[in-house]
Amino acid sequence: MLMNLRKNCNKKGLILYFFLRISFRFSVNIRNYSIFKNILDETSTKFPQRSLFNRVHPFSKRERTTYSPSW
Repeated sequence: MLMNLRKNCNKKGLILYFFLRISFRFSVNIRNYSIFKNILDETSTKFPQRSLFNRVHPFSKRERTTYSPSW
């Protein structure tokens, strides 16, 4: 689809092509950054002694008290 827009070389196609490309790249960057930032924040604040891939599942025995419902 994007190659067809570039081949046409009319103004509307070029504008649409660049808009799609820039917006896609921008959204991907924001998504990656937010995921990375969340992981960093979680590991640094909640579990400073644990590594990223050694996290305990929320409903495992060790951490059941922190995730128990309020009632």
